[in-house]
Amino acid sequence: MAFKMKPSSFKQKKSYKEAYEDRDKETYGNMTQEEYTAEAKRQKSQHSKTGSWDVGGRDTELVGRWKGMTLGEFDDTLAEELDSYINSEPKPTAEEIKAFKARHGKFRDKARGK
Repeated sequence: MAFKMKPSSFKQKKSYKEAYEDRDKETYGNMTQEEYTAEAKRQKSQHSKTGSWDVGGRDTELVGRWKGMTLGEFDDTLAEELDSYINSEPKPTAEEIKAFKARHGKFRDKARGK
């Protein structure tokens, strides 16, 4: 007996053009389609590295001890720390990695002054 998947189980991906047309106008309203596509690709890359979305953009100013860093630089630093942590000995468990990523999100909010 062959396994059959229901068509509804497949999520249709949007093209960058469709995403641009459906974008949040308050956040991304002043961007051209080319700028929006570049930002979307940058965020997608950041999400694959850190597991969190970087909605603020690379030019977001940070506060506190992170002042002078952009949000992108902050995320790059934490992505390097995550990579180092994952490859350390003994290997961290999935729960420990999840906790590390959660702390990253809290640091990010604190750095943004939230």
